[in-house]
Parts: sequence; structure tokens; C-alpha cells
Amino acid sequence: MNRWIISLFAAGMLHAQPAPVPRPEPPQPPRGPVRPGPNIDIDIQSKIDMAMSKAFGRGEERNYRSGTRFLDRSEWDKAAEAFSAVIQEKGERIEGAYYWKAYALGKSGKRDEAVNLLTELERNHPKSRWLDDARALRVELKQASGQPLSGDIQNDEELKLIALNGLVDTAPDRAIPAVRELLKKSSSPRLRERALFVLAQSDSPAARDILAQYAKGGGNPDLQLKAVEYLGMHRRKENLPLLSEIYNANTDPEIKRRVLRAYANQREKEPILQVARTEKDPDLRREAIMMLGGMRAEPELMQLYGAETDREVRRRIIHAVMAAKSPKSLVEIARKENDPELKREAVRMLSNMKSQEATDYLMELVNK
Repeated sequence: MNRWIISLFAAGMLHAQPAPVPRPEPPQPPRGPVRPGPNIDIDIQSKIDMAMSKAFGRGEERNYRSGTRFLDRSEWDKAAEAFSAVIQEKGERIEGAYYWKAYALGKSGKRDEAVNLLTELERNHPKSRWLDDARALRVELKQASGQPLSGDIQNDEELKLIALNGLVDTAPDRAIPAVRELLKKSSSPRLRERALFVLAQSDSPAARDILAQYAKGGGNPDLQLKAVEYLGMHRRKENLPLLSEIYNANTDPEIKRRVLRAYANQREKEPILQVARTEKDPDLRREAIMMLGGMRAEPELMQLYGAETDREVRRRIIHAVMAAKSPKSLVEIARKENDPELKREAVRMLSNMKSQEATDYLMELVNK
């Protein structure tokens, strides 16, 4: 009996067109001139980015990321427009959007408008973690008021970036005090992110302490996200307790999501499995499950499936097993599952797989 009969049988059994496995957008390139370290697992990171793309599909997050890309390209008007859209959403990113819109307006010479926006941020969000940065930027804007934006400022930033790159390779111990000062004083997003990257490259305990401070929330939320991301770039076991501490201490889903990505990049399945078991946020739990699929963690997924009682979560696990390209595990689920809907879901996944195990099981169903 040939394959079209199997496909016909599967279609009749499921009464519907198979639900496609999500195909998210490709991973976002890093902002600024950051050089990836030699230990970053690009393959793992790509799979995780793909599994997480649905969560990043929100208009607020999309506009925020567009705004930061425009900042990196010095397209100030477009950046201000993107951050305006974020402000209108009135979501989780609104405080950062106020700051970066003001930053973009200041760079384009609209300093009075930028100062007014920072005042509005302080008035509407008096407990914001962006206020220290906003006050420093307001001072810079007032000092520069009435003066055209000088190309020397842009050139100065580029020179500092080049100098930081060199210090990483030639004098890391001397770089740390300079980096600490840059993080405190600079309003340039590129410089501050690069400064964190310098710290992430260093084996110095002092550098790690500063990076940990920002990863725990010592700066604005954007710098915290970057610090957590950089902690996960290298497979250093000593970072795992710190990442766990950050995850457990935060309620911000974006911070938790970056910690999960750091775990995945270090191929640490156990903490991701723990999140998949216990996390109360359904989106984060779903992402943890899909991460396990991207890491081809079939034993962990099957362990999770056996202990789970929620039907929707079990359905997600089936999708993750499909992402892990494990027809053997899907066949096991299809054989043992008593829930008709979940059994159909497993068969649906198998009908989309080109493997001997899938073909044999579908033939078995046809011949019953």
C-alpha cells in the first residue's frame, strides 16, 4: 500500500487540515558592533529564537525593536516615530520608549521637545527605573540647547567603540575601570551595550560583579536585558546560580525569557525543564517546552508529558516532540494516549514526518 493511501487515511481520521507547526521569524541580529564570542552556539540560539517568535510578535515589542534598530543606524526621526507607537500602546515598554524617543529627538536637534518628554516621563512614572538615565539626559540636552548637533559627537562615540574593542584584547584589566565610568556617565545606547559586552568577555571577578549588578537590575531595564543576554553567551557553570537567582527574583516576563535563552545557549536542560513544570505564566511555560524541543530533549519532554494532566500543555509537548524530530516518541504517545484529541494530534504530527517509524505506525493504523 503506497503513501497516498496513508495520507488519505490520516486526513479522514483527523477531519481537518493538519495544524502547521509554527514557523517563526528568524532571530534578530545583535544591536551595535558587538562581536559574538567563540562559545555562542548559533545553532541552538537560532532554534530557540524560532520557537519564541510568537511571543515577540506583539506590536509593542516589534515597534520597540524597530526603534532601537533605527537608533543604531542614526535614523533619529524614524526612531522617534517607532517609540511614539510604543508609547501609544501604553504597555510594559512605555517608560523605555519615553526615554529613547527623547534621546532620538535630542539627536535630531529637537531638544526642547525632548526635555518636555523626559519631564512627562518623570511626572507619569515617578518610580521608573529609567529616571536616573532620564535626568542625566535632560542635563545633557539643556547644556547643548541651541547648539547644532556636531558630527564630532558621532565621531567621538565611534572612537570610543574602537578603543573598547582594543581594550578587550590587549588590556582587559585596564578596561574595567573605564567601562564602569562609561556605564555611569554615557547616554549612548551603543556605548553602554558595548561596555557590558566588554565586561562579559573578561574573566576578571570585578568585571563579572559589575555585569551581575546590571543583570540584577542595577541599571535601566534595557541594560538589564543586555546584561542577562551576555551572561548567557558563554558556557560558564558559575553563571547558572546567578541566572537562577535572576529568574526567581523577577516578575518581568522579558527578563525571564532572556534567562531561559541563556539556559538554552548553555545547553542546560534541567532548569528549562523545571520552568516547564512549575512556571505559572502560560506563555513562558510554553516557550520552555518549545525550547526543550529545539534542544532535542526527548527524554525530558516524555518525562514532562507523563506527569502532565492539562490537555493544552500536553498538546504543546506533542508539538515540541515534533520539533525535536522524534517520531519514535510520537509513536509512543500515539500508542498510549487515551485522550482521542491528543491521539489525533500525535497522528497529525506523524503524518507530516518523513521517517520509517512514522510510516510503519501509519501503515499499522491503516491495516487495523
